[in-house]
Amino acid sequence: MCAVALCPGLVPFAAVADQSAGELASPVAVLISVPMQLNYDTDIAPADDGDRYCLNVPPVVSIALNQKSNVIPRAIIPRVTQDDIVPGSGRLSGLGDTVQFPK
Repeated sequence: MCAVALCPGLVPFAAVADQSAGELASPVAVLISVPMQLNYDTDIAPADDGDRYCLNVPPVVSIALNQKSNVIPRAIIPRVTQDDIVPGSGRLSGLGDTVQFPK
């Protein structure tokens, strides 16, 4: 199933044609996705010499409630590393505020 999600052009048409219409109606039934987004800020802080990296990881996992319904909870988990934001603080890193959907 991973090959279908990552490279749909590699799956022979006959393999897809054998599935019933009900199986194809819910393409997110077994969806697991872990995209990542990296943001970089420079020249921040009072002296304009600070840098900050923020790596956002919003994993998406589909949970089947029954044959017709899925719940797809999403959380955005930021990993932040910053350097010289406050004078004399040096390099700091850790997790930022996590946002959870649905609320």
